Amino acid sequence: MKNCLFRFLCIVLLGLSLCAGHAQSPAPDVLYFKNGSIIKGTILELIPDKTVKIETADGSILVYAMAEVEKITKEPNPVLTDSALTSQLQVGESPEPGGTVGGSGVALFGGVSLPVGDFGSTLGPEAGAAKTGYAVGADASLALTPVVAWMSSVSFSVNGLDIASALEGFGISVDAGSWTSVWALTGLKVFGNVSPEVEVFAFGQAGLLFGTSPRITLTVGNEHATQNSASATGFAFGIGAGITIGHVSFGVRYLSGQPEYAITASGPNGTVSGNFKQPTSCVLITGGFVF
Repeated sequence: MKNCLFRFLCIVLLGLSLCAGHAQSPAPDVLYFKNGSIIKGTILELIPDKTVKIETADGSILVYAMAEVEKITKEPNPVLTDSALTSQLQVGESPEPGGTVGGSGVALFGGVSLPVGDFGSTLGPEAGAAKTGYAVGADASLALTPVVAWMSSVSFSVNGLDIASALEGFGISVDAGSWTSVWALTGLKVFGNVSPEVEVFAFGQAGLLFGTSPRITLTVGNEHATQNSASATGFAFGIGAGITIGHVSFGVRYLSGQPEYAITASGPNGTVSGNFKQPTSCVLITGGFVF
């Protein structure tokens, strides 16, 4: 009985010593660089998208730019074979506790601008008669937490005017410009990774719409009437969602505002002026690149 108890205690003590040994000797961090070199040690500081500081086994402390790093991993522990303990954390992967924070970066995009609501309608007192156009823009994001980032955006959209068809048959020729809109918005983005290379996100923003109305000239015979272009600013908001695969991003966003324009029109009978609010809403379907 005593021999059995002694063997049992030996086994317990051996197990405790192995656990203590693993606790005192954690697996080193490994930096894989784009030039093919490898550095092992303990990461002391990691600033996402900027620098990483690592202490090597000989006590040297080195600092590298994250732009040079291909990936960061934890060297597998030969005793602990659980795959969860040997999984790699890729640069830009959705962070786990104690990992890096993603969600930061700059994106450039372009795509189609689809007018919706009154802005795209040709009927009614607030009809904008806007046609499908194009849009370009940029987003800048700064991660606040592992799943939330602050995102500021500037979008520029151009939509032609569709009134010629409405006047067809009346002997009136139309020379019309385009609606132009600059959306300067800021707000919060939530994001998450479904894999190391795939991120999904959604956002809500508010800010200003800087709009310009089209110049319109109507001609009947030898007589002309012209409505001059005007600029206006108004409150605006936007919501959207998208997916980023590697460095390529696809998304959809709804933007809306209602600037008030001061319009002047002149014709054979003189000049008139007035103010009107134009509901301006667009759906942008975009694709772009993330840096």
